[in-house]
Amino acid sequence: MKYVLYFITTFSCSLASAQKLNTEKNIVYGKATDFKGRVLDLRFDITYSPKESKLPLIVFTHGGEFSESSSKEEFLPFCNRLAEKGFVVANVEYRRGLIPSFHNYKTELTKAVYRAEQDLLAAVRYLVFNADRYRIDTSLVLVSGESAGAVVALFTAYVSQHDWKLFMPTLEAALGDLNSSGNDLPNKFSIKGIIGMWGGIVDTSFISAEEMRLQPALLFHSINDDIIPFEQASQPKAKYTLLQGSKDIAARLKNNNGCYQLYYVREAGHSYGFSGDFIVNSISKFVTSLRDGKCSSLEAENRERNITLSMFDSDDAAFPDEDDKIVKLKPELLHKYVGKYQLGKDAVSTVAVEGNHLNAQSPDGEISELYPLGKNVFIQKKFNLRVEFTTDSLGNITGQKVRLNKYKEYYFKKVE
Repeated sequence: MKYVLYFITTFSCSLASAQKLNTEKNIVYGKATDFKGRVLDLRFDITYSPKESKLPLIVFTHGGEFSESSSKEEFLPFCNRLAEKGFVVANVEYRRGLIPSFHNYKTELTKAVYRAEQDLLAAVRYLVFNADRYRIDTSLVLVSGESAGAVVALFTAYVSQHDWKLFMPTLEAALGDLNSSGNDLPNKFSIKGIIGMWGGIVDTSFISAEEMRLQPALLFHSINDDIIPFEQASQPKAKYTLLQGSKDIAARLKNNNGCYQLYYVREAGHSYGFSGDFIVNSISKFVTSLRDGKCSSLEAENRERNITLSMFDSDDAAFPDEDDKIVKLKPELLHKYVGKYQLGKDAVSTVAVEGNHLNAQSPDGEISELYPLGKNVFIQKKFNLRVEFTTDSLGNITGQKVRLNKYKEYYFKKVE
């Protein structure tokens, strides 16, 4: 896991413009039992234009490694951006969390995916049932997501109850049928498309001939993604080795005359390499092609990008990196920043001096290079982050604030 992932639950997007939208928040679509045995209300936010009668529905699921700390809230700006393009956008909360265990981590992760698929299906049932209220065109329902959320969307579209029985036969008995959780609303809908942002699926052979014919996929991914592999065979050390990535999914569809669109970048890390504008515009074109019955397959490299670009657009960045000037500090001036910094119970980084900059090392050995911009202010260039060291009245370093964007920052307390 990258050092940055300790404080990025995953990415938001750019601000909504002045266009007026209807937004309702925290609508309860069902109840279900989580991994701790707690019965939870499951909620979503919904955003749509009040001027249209019937609009395509995009059901969005956020990422965050199925962590309980991940949240749908930070994606409201992204959903607003999509809604402005003429969609009803539902930002869905699903059950997160898993029992940490070295020996059965994959089993627990698989259970988390299964529960999330149950929830996404329940959310779609609720939305279709209330289609008139939310001005939904039920002939154009798409599931989407980023990172872990993309995994959920892909499983929901392509991994059926029959597939689950082949993959892990005990899950249905333990967690219930895919369509029996959350609510008991009629299950009458069809998924017309999938939007997967740096996601994957356990086995592309589960994508049936009918699914390939009826459910085109729009996929975004970095070739160098080392969290969820772009292509499983090319990233054998990727964290989720049980997943096949966007390139594998595209190959399955291509080989069976299914329609797909794959956008990829080089060198960028997991979730990076695509701006919010690029993603939103690509989604708009893709849905229009489905509506008009003119879906055409393509594979295209996103060349107009910088590896720092993510769903956080430049307008949301903590600072415009082109305006920041790195300064050179003597190593002896950097030594006061050396030490261990902790966020919560588990996220500890160790800061050391390396030449004219700092290295921040996470417990798993990943290094982030921090370059000085001025007194107590550093930039982490790859992920476009600002690290500001805090001091007491005597000038002693007490911690560091990591600014993800102008709306969000995380405080690490110095512990050694």
